[in-house]
Amino acid sequence: MGNTLMLCKNLVVRIISSFCMMFALWGVLTAGGYYVTAVLLTLTIIMFSELLNMYKKTQRLGFIAPVSLILIFGFYICVSMIAWNTIYINSGMNVVIWLVLLVAANDSGAYFIGKTLKGPKLVPSISPGKTWSGFLGGILVGTAVAYLFAQYLIEPAHSRIMYNTTGFLLVCLCLSLFSHLGDLFESAIKRFYGVKDSGSLIPGHGGILDRMDSYLITSLLARFFFF
Repeated sequence: MGNTLMLCKNLVVRIISSFCMMFALWGVLTAGGYYVTAVLLTLTIIMFSELLNMYKKTQRLGFIAPVSLILIFGFYICVSMIAWNTIYINSGMNVVIWLVLLVAANDSGAYFIGKTLKGPKLVPSISPGKTWSGFLGGILVGTAVAYLFAQYLIEPAHSRIMYNTTGFLLVCLCLSLFSHLGDLFESAIKRFYGVKDSGSLIPGHGGILDRMDSYLITSLLARFFFF
C-alpha cells in the first residue's frame, strides 16, 4: 500500500512537471529568435554542470576514463543542441514541437506499457527498470503519434521523405528507436559514475540530462531528415 501511494505521488509530480515544461517550451518557441538560442545555450551549460558533478562524486575511478567520457559526452551534448537550433531555424516551430511530441510519446508509452505488462528486463546491467514490453510499446506509441501529428505539423517541403508514406513511417520508427537508445546511453553514463540521477532540478524527473537524454540523440538523426 505504501509503495503504491509513493508511486502515485511520484507520477503526479512527474505529470505536473511535464506540463510546466510543455508550457515553458511553448512560450520560448513562440517568443522565437534569440530566446530559443539562449535557452538552448543555458540547457547546454546546465548539462555540462551535471556531468561535472557526476564526475566529482566518483573521483575514485581515476582521471583518464572519466575525463575522456566528459569530453566525448560534452561534445555530443554541444552538437545535439546545435542540431536543435538548426532544426528550429531551418524548419520552424512546428517541426520542433513534432519532434518533442515523438520523444514524449515514446517515453510515456514505454513507461505505462512497461509498468502494465512488465516482463523480461531490457538491459538490467544498465537500467534495471526498463523492460522489453516498455521498449517495444514505446517505439510503437512514438511512431504512431509522430506519424499522425506530422499530417498537421509538418509541411512536405520541410522534408523530402514526407512525400513517401512508407519512407516517412520508417523515419518515425527510426527516431523512436534512437530515442530509446539515447535514454540507455545516458543510463550507461550514470551507471559508470555510480549515480541514480544526473541532478534534481526537475521534480519527478531528476536533472536536465535525465530529461534531455532522448532528445539529444534524436535531434542529430532528425537533422538529416529536415532542412
